Amino acid sequence: MKNILFNQNSNISVIIAGIISLFIGVGIARFSYTSLLPYMLDDKVLSLNFSGVLASINYVGYLSGAILAIFIKDFNLKIKLFRIGLILCIFTTFLMGISTNEFVWLFSRIVAGFGSAMLLVVGAAIVMMKLNFEDKTKAMGIYFAGIGIALSSSDLIARFTLNYFTWNISWIVLTIVGLVLFIQPFYVLSPQKSQTKTSNVHISNKAIFTPFVVVLIFDSNFLLSNLKILYAVLRGTLKSSKIMDKFSPFFTV
Repeated sequence: MKNILFNQNSNISVIIAGIISLFIGVGIARFSYTSLLPYMLDDKVLSLNFSGVLASINYVGYLSGAILAIFIKDFNLKIKLFRIGLILCIFTTFLMGISTNEFVWLFSRIVAGFGSAMLLVVGAAIVMMKLNFEDKTKAMGIYFAGIGIALSSSDLIARFTLNYFTWNISWIVLTIVGLVLFIQPFYVLSPQKSQTKTSNVHISNKAIFTPFVVVLIFDSNFLLSNLKILYAVLRGTLKSSKIMDKFSPFFTV
């Protein structure tokens, strides 16, 4: 079993590493917040408005990471950013459990968004390159099914923990689970000598920047809403929930 899980040349090991990465980046770092949010609201550690800010700022981090991933052509750099993403996702999850400071949470959610982009976008490219199949489409289909596994499993872990402990302990438990699992993708999704020689640098394909893709990336409503959030941060309006309530019209559609 150990040989299968930690074999860098095994397709099964690579797919498992990809699914674990999705669990850490998508399940734990991004969407476990959704499962724990009602309990955090009940405990009155954050307001309803500020909970929306935390959710939106996470998308800002993800968007920045996704755009950065477009321009990464060097395979070794992909590996480095992927590993940084693993560490960031676990570290920011830990921060959510040990602090109730609003600025710490803002930092945690935006960095978690960036880290999750490294695991999802960059991680998918690494998995695609390491798979040794003539037809990689079916294998990548199994890999992307890991998103559903990531969402459901992280939610189950969070809810199970909440039966016995508080929401902040749930964040810590998710951190521990992610810390145990991250070893496998950290080791398996690493460059091989044959890959670094043949696919170290990729030719940039400018055809990717079609009008449709540009519209998806720079959706005006998305950018407008998040610019308002950033403006509120710069103006210092997030220091207290009472002040934050005055700016609720900025976050209504």
